Amino acid sequence: MDGAVGAGSAASSANSTPTADAPKPPAPADAAKSCSATPIKIVESGGEQVLQYTLKNTGTHPWHYCNVFGWAYDKNHNLLGFGGISENISLAPGASQTSSIRIKDTKDKVLDAATGSSALYEMQASTVYFDDKSEWQDKSDFYNRKKPVGTPVALGGGVGGKPATAPATSAKPPGKH
Repeated sequence: MDGAVGAGSAASSANSTPTADAPKPPAPADAAKSCSATPIKIVESGGEQVLQYTLKNTGTHPWHYCNVFGWAYDKNHNLLGFGGISENISLAPGASQTSSIRIKDTKDKVLDAATGSSALYEMQASTVYFDDKSEWQDKSDFYNRKKPVGTPVALGGGVGGKPATAPATSAKPPGKH
């Protein structure tokens, strides 16, 4: 009888042992470019000024999570503030939506309307979770960035103003070639 109980216990333990999770598939080749965030304008939300932006799946695979960071700089590219947001939404390739992020200064205060409207902005994804269970992550130190990595964009028109525009290029005026 003792042997039967022991055998039953062993079988029961073997069945309750958790199995190892299947390995995650590799991230798509275009994973690093599949979540883009483009600054649009400063808007009021809940009594605070926030940066409105377009979040877009610019890749070839659907995803359901993108962590986004945003930085504000002055005209000399000195850091004014930054923020981060986790976007828990599903976006198919080519799909986009408008969202917003709070950009806070170094004293953890949301940027005021005048500073926010005159700032230059840079945004970047740090993590993407794809629908096929693959993941991509940029291991950069986003919290300690002091200068832009790319070319930050200016917002036009202030609070509720025109969408962001890229910095002016040095194109020659028409007829002056």
